[in-house]
Amino acid sequence: MIRSKKWIREILSLAAVFGTAFVVGCADDNNEGAFNAPQQGGQCLNANGCGTSNPKVSSSSMYPYSSSMDIIQIVTSSNDTIRDTIINYLPPDTALRWIGQSALRITEISPLNLDWFDEEGNDPSWVEIYNSSDQDVDLEGYTLVENLKNLRKWVFGRDVLKAKSFRVVFCDKKNISSVAIADNGDRHTRPHTNWKLDKNGGTLYLVDKFNGIRDSVAYPELTAGLSWGIVDGGYWKYFEKATPEQPNTSKSYDEIVPDADMSGLKSGFYNEAFTLNPPSLAEGVKLRCTTDGSVPTENSPEFNSPKRIDHSVAFRCAAFKKGALSSKVTTRTFFVDEEAVKMPIVAISVDSSFFREHYIKTKCDAPRGCADSAGLYADVEYPIHVEYFEKGSSTKDGSTWEKDAGISLMGGYSRLNDKKSVSIRLREEYEDGSINYPLFETRKGVNDKYKSFNLRNNGNRYVSDYIEDAMGGALLEGTSVDYQRSRQVVVFYNGKYYGIHDMRERFNKHYVETNYKIDANSVNFIKHLGQEVEASNGTTDAYMNMLHFVAANDFSGENNANYAAAKLLLDVGNLADYMAAEIYMHNGDWPNNNVRAWSAPEHPWKFMVYDLDHGFDWMWGVNNGEFSQSNNMFAWIKKGGGNKPCKEEGCFANLYNQLIKNPEFKRMFINRSALMFNSYTNGKNVEKIVNAMVATIDDNEMTRDLEKFKQNERYYQNSCGHGFDKTGSCLKTWASSRDSKVIEEYQEEFGLSGMATVTIAASGSGSVLMEGATLPSKEFKGKFFVGNPILLTAVSAGGTFTGWSDGVTDNPRLVEPKEGATFTAQFQ
Repeated sequence: MIRSKKWIREILSLAAVFGTAFVVGCADDNNEGAFNAPQQGGQCLNANGCGTSNPKVSSSSMYPYSSSMDIIQIVTSSNDTIRDTIINYLPPDTALRWIGQSALRITEISPLNLDWFDEEGNDPSWVEIYNSSDQDVDLEGYTLVENLKNLRKWVFGRDVLKAKSFRVVFCDKKNISSVAIADNGDRHTRPHTNWKLDKNGGTLYLVDKFNGIRDSVAYPELTAGLSWGIVDGGYWKYFEKATPEQPNTSKSYDEIVPDADMSGLKSGFYNEAFTLNPPSLAEGVKLRCTTDGSVPTENSPEFNSPKRIDHSVAFRCAAFKKGALSSKVTTRTFFVDEEAVKMPIVAISVDSSFFREHYIKTKCDAPRGCADSAGLYADVEYPIHVEYFEKGSSTKDGSTWEKDAGISLMGGYSRLNDKKSVSIRLREEYEDGSINYPLFETRKGVNDKYKSFNLRNNGNRYVSDYIEDAMGGALLEGTSVDYQRSRQVVVFYNGKYYGIHDMRERFNKHYVETNYKIDANSVNFIKHLGQEVEASNGTTDAYMNMLHFVAANDFSGENNANYAAAKLLLDVGNLADYMAAEIYMHNGDWPNNNVRAWSAPEHPWKFMVYDLDHGFDWMWGVNNGEFSQSNNMFAWIKKGGGNKPCKEEGCFANLYNQLIKNPEFKRMFINRSALMFNSYTNGKNVEKIVNAMVATIDDNEMTRDLEKFKQNERYYQNSCGHGFDKTGSCLKTWASSRDSKVIEEYQEEFGLSGMATVTIAASGSGSVLMEGATLPSKEFKGKFFVGNPILLTAVSAGGTFTGWSDGVTDNPRLVEPKEGATFTAQFQ
């Protein structure tokens, strides 16, 4: 039976399988041979035509809201012949087709979920499926996909959806298909797809194991917290409050008000007061605005006449219309008669409750101390709008970039300061979920995608200098040790000046993704809080197993099998570099604290320097007075740091204390330490980086910052004397004396007699690794500890290795460090 080549829809009442009715869609003659599937949510299928903003699905019986016949949908073949067969039981290789069993329906979609959490406390996007039948449905073999080009991209595993029940599927690339739903509805057992919902809109398909499309829904672009769901009568609408695994009975809306055109209102610096004129609006639309950082509501003042701006303010507006959801919030920060700022600016707009309930507190108000202080130590995240001005007050045409994001307090006792450290998270729930912009000069243009960053008040160094912690990390650029890149910025909250902050990379799974191009969801990320180990992503299992293995086994002797096994668990070269760096910096708040590490498939554990505030001549409050500038770092490590003995459970120091018994690790550690002292952690490099960082901080900004936060200069004392070190001179003085002291510590610890200058080079297309480490230059000259052989490995870069300059052809090889010795790998 051939139909005309136009889109037609007929309802055929058939007394067939299950007594179902059939909706039949025919192919379009402009797309002959293509698969043209009517879409439930984004394309109207009813006979009365389309064009409404709240499309109605073709099914008259779906979901718990109505009770007429089921509908199965069939699309014709390429020759436009309507199939008159029932295809529920065709074999698995059957061509893709619509059969639509209405018992299973996609009923709600949330691309930017804010408050329904998965088993790890995350809030991924989700899709809700409802089983309207009186029988349980086995979903195993079904697929839920967003693209028919890859029909089996994600397949349900063991999962039975009970009669008259819902199932939420999280869409976050975690790829968990088999679940065991608890009777109490525990959402920790929900499946996760291996793809994400597109916040800009898309189409979803629920496909059975025989390639029959049971349901499809087209969904529009949605802002954070909204969902797209079906209501009684089969209409799809916007929900301001999502209802996962519940009937869609919350208030719904037919449309979202378009954003008001505020392109003529630019954020930036204005020399004097000015007048804002309201933009033109469609009929029935009202623009409502706030000036206190809060998100506008339908009760906020209406912006319908010229408004005079005579002071710095965060001006936030949204468009409202009766019966519709409000538009996105547009934010403009106006700096009026503000002092010129020559540094980058971060302007944050946030509800005043963030300050009232958290930021302004400077005392622990809990009976048992700071840890229980609900306001000060509660990591509550507030939605914000952040604007960045790269050239400070000279930035033209508005901000350099702007994003919706989240903010929360961070840090330990530094939260007691008037100026607080905060974390800025660019979650997908707020907007894009990331920024692609070179926040930092280091590796600019290489690793420029960020999903979060910190604005740091300099922690314990709040009272002493601006740069110590950032400088300590920057020393390690080019080594195997991860650190947080940084830059100094000026921060404004709701148009008010809050001084100089240290903008920093944030350590988390996204740091690994940005810097190593490894999927963030595959990363285990751990931190030591004292001797407690926590995972901020993944689990602690593998890390604790590694600690236990190293603590429990013997590593002495050559060709040690336990050491070979340990090298598969952790990056021993990275551990050596990391230990050398912390030893040089003389960090007293370590190794019993402030340890960070990550791993991923095929990437053994790597360590990262974190919180170096108690290094570089810090004089007071270190580990309850247990640590001072006279401490020998090797003795400090052997006891595990602090005043508690190093126990196997959770004791990081055991890694070094055990592995140093192995002659291979000991040799490698001493030589890689020498490389660190030659090229990275030394007084010359400290001076270079201190000078560079101080040069980025404007003198006028220092004066203004120190005036606003006067406690900076109250009581700190170091070996340089009292007062705030604006220029970093104390850091440079300390480092210049540390160079010789750290060498003395090594010589005493390992019984070494002196240092010898050795040249390691390569000629032709190749390079040389020293104990597995990449050298800073092709011809490297440095000092090494006499009596400790050096392992050299020639690595070809296209050339053929022909031997060493002294005639030896072994590769790799061990060499003795002697004064003036040269070892050149030759390549042809």
